[in-house]
Amino acid sequence: MQRLPISISKYIFLGAFFLMSANVSSLPLVDFPHARAMYTSMTLEVDYPLTLGALEKINNQWLAEREQRLSGSLHKRTLILDDGYSAKEVFLYYSQQLKQMGGRVLFQCDGRSCGSSNSWANTRFHVKQLYGLDDKQFYSVYEVEDSLGVRSFVALYGVTRGNKRSYVHLESLQTRQQVHISTTPKVIEEILALGQDFSLPNFDRNTGHLNDEHLASLLAVLRHKKHWRLAVVAYDFSAGTSAQQQQRSLMVAQGLRNQLLAQGVKNEKIEAYGLGSLVPAMNTGSGVQWLNIVLLND
Repeated sequence: MQRLPISISKYIFLGAFFLMSANVSSLPLVDFPHARAMYTSMTLEVDYPLTLGALEKINNQWLAEREQRLSGSLHKRTLILDDGYSAKEVFLYYSQQLKQMGGRVLFQCDGRSCGSSNSWANTRFHVKQLYGLDDKQFYSVYEVEDSLGVRSFVALYGVTRGNKRSYVHLESLQTRQQVHISTTPKVIEEILALGQDFSLPNFDRNTGHLNDEHLASLLAVLRHKKHWRLAVVAYDFSAGTSAQQQQRSLMVAQGLRNQLLAQGVKNEKIEAYGLGSLVPAMNTGSGVQWLNIVLLND
């Protein structure tokens, strides 16, 4: 069989990929009102590096502890904040919107635990204005899936410079790739310890079961925090009456609970609740279901 030249094969691939991604749109994030965009761009990426860990200097190169290569439609925005507004404040403003969309945290860090701000600015994002104080930086990665199965991976970075000017940078990649990226047990523990819900990923809509990788992270948390009691809380915004929605969501929550019990989790360590559509602020589309984990005690 005759092989096409590499250059022709590349353009055929890009054309097919463009058609696959044509209907993928940016997340409906509301802009912070006291900031202006310095840079904005939209591109089609075939090898986007999603940074899922702190940046470390290894053999004179700044490398991420963990990284996932993705393809899709990439939207970038760099914002400069008005005087009087902190990078942390605006960082949390966007984080809250992503959580309300059912976003799941894949990685997060702040301050010096993220690594060098210089490396984030000049090696990762290639925006020199993001070079700020190492102890005044914040970074999170979220995964958001809509009711059509389109996933968005959002990298969010905030920093304050020595001159007290603050910046926030967002990179949102929309893709139809079927990838499974687990959240590390450490990050799950940090989220739950703060009293926040942790949104579970890519669960089976009928059984509530997680795949092996995601299940392993959750089990690691339960084994490390032996005194913790957790609640599995499911929501359902599919068609039907309120009673039907609650029943479906309860079945999903119980399904995950049963999966955990089968892995040796003690009965008294995990509870299940189905709330149907009783939290309307979480409803971002018909047919959407959420499955969260909540810490009942610490």
